[in-house]
Amino acid sequence: MYPKTKHLYEFGSFRLDPEEKVLLHDGKPIPLTPKVFDTLIILTENAGRLLEKDELMQRIWHDHFVEENNLAFNIKMLRKALGDCATKPQFIQTVPRRGYRFIAKVKEVPPENNSAALSEETSESDSKNFHEKKTSGSFFIPLFSIALLLAGAIALGAWYVGSNNPVTAPVLSAPFASEKLSNNGKVGIAVITPDGKTVIYRNSGGDGKQSIWIRQLDSASNVEIIPPSDDAYFSLTPSPDGNFLYFTRRPRTEDRQPDLYKVSIFGGVPGKIVNETQGWISVSSDGTKISYVRCAYLDNDFCSLFLADAADGANERKLVSRPRPFRISDSKISPDGKTVAFAAGQSENGANEFGLFEIDFENGTERAITSQKFFNIKSLAW
Repeated sequence: MYPKTKHLYEFGSFRLDPEEKVLLHDGKPIPLTPKVFDTLIILTENAGRLLEKDELMQRIWHDHFVEENNLAFNIKMLRKALGDCATKPQFIQTVPRRGYRFIAKVKEVPPENNSAALSEETSESDSKNFHEKKTSGSFFIPLFSIALLLAGAIALGAWYVGSNNPVTAPVLSAPFASEKLSNNGKVGIAVITPDGKTVIYRNSGGDGKQSIWIRQLDSASNVEIIPPSDDAYFSLTPSPDGNFLYFTRRPRTEDRQPDLYKVSIFGGVPGKIVNETQGWISVSSDGTKISYVRCAYLDNDFCSLFLADAADGANERKLVSRPRPFRISDSKISPDGKTVAFAAGQSENGANEFGLFEIDFENGTERAITSQKFFNIKSLAW
């Protein structure tokens, strides 16, 4: 039996259950991925109100950096599930360069109606389940026995492999301890400097404004190096010597790619070195070069990977591009500083089409690192 405080939403011939994460169309469930379902909940709970893209992405993915394409993909999947059309919408309206609005009339079903309706559905479902259990009961005991045998075999195999292949990575057998960087629960990004002595992190205050802090692990002292502002931060990358911080940010009110900045960890005014990037940053081991991604969203140049001088962003050079709908996500310069590995592909059709590639700085030769494909690749590390 469902609790009487449960709330359902109805729009058109659809019924939405936020607690159970179920969307019904004429009583039949419509499958949705968790993030697509979260998008639908936020839209319906704010029906009639324009939701800015930045607000939607923050609420769906919280403090994780994602591309705007991810939100567009969620909206596309929702429209497909609802039988909606972008040009003549009945449910989701696109407000160009701003965001989305749920335009259908949403009715919140009172708790007492929920209980009655769900009790009827539950009774019918219980009857069906009883019939199915009755007809399939003769198979229960053998299947249960098989499951036990399989579980035993898996456990025995795991023990054998573990006993014959002892852990060789020290980090897996070393004692583990943890400590809090902050007690407000609003640390969204944190990175460790190459020497392992300092943590740089983004913090948020009660007013939503974000600031950048450093914590000396030896002394546990926290120092604010960039004061709170209305800007949104997307990535933090320390320089190899640990003296500088590269980061991407943009004003929350602007709908564009974030800019790339550089600032001393000892404080000072951040200096913008590159305009409009996607947020992924990699600095070469000698600290002289920086790679980043910028997306023009053109048919023949959807996203491109760039290389520039880390000091000031000068001598910008485009290394490689991908056509629509293929995008480039994270990139990492190799330890020898001669190549950069990058991830590229697309996941709009739900297929595994993301690959790993490497390009030579000098001659521009590109090669696939592996033939294996993935649904998505968000970060890389050498």
